[in-house]
Amino acid sequence: MKSWKQALINSLLIGKMAGVTTAVAAAVCGQVENGSAIAPINAISHIVHGDKAAQNHELSLKYTMTGLALNSAANSIWAALYEIGFGEAAEQGNVPVSLLGGAIISSVAYITDYHLVPPRFTPGFEKHLSSRSLFIIYAVLALSLVIGGLLRRKK
Repeated sequence: MKSWKQALINSLLIGKMAGVTTAVAAAVCGQVENGSAIAPINAISHIVHGDKAAQNHELSLKYTMTGLALNSAANSIWAALYEIGFGEAAEQGNVPVSLLGGAIISSVAYITDYHLVPPRFTPGFEKHLSSRSLFIIYAVLALSLVIGGLLRRKK
């Protein structure tokens, strides 16, 4: 098992990658489902700006950039937990354990986001996206964690 310090260092890049990939997944799902790629991203900023953030469907420094920053920060936390529990397996090229780890951490993220935290602290995706799209976003998170870990594989 890795130290928290090493996990934090490794998780910064993986967290940023997961932030980008989950934001892209949310945007694509938003465009397909509701004709707005930006609305699900803006909705994340309801954590800071309240419910009016989720009503904004336009690209905005206030809502879009805040949403992207919050998404990136949250994904960095999930990446750190993945690194603590499964980072060494990924670095050793243990794909089955890495995939299991991605699935576990992504499931914990979903349960935390939608069943443990108060509504004000949910990601906000649910304000614009279906359950199917939420599944896609959390699957993308899982795969991003795994791929990020495997890319650092020791040869």
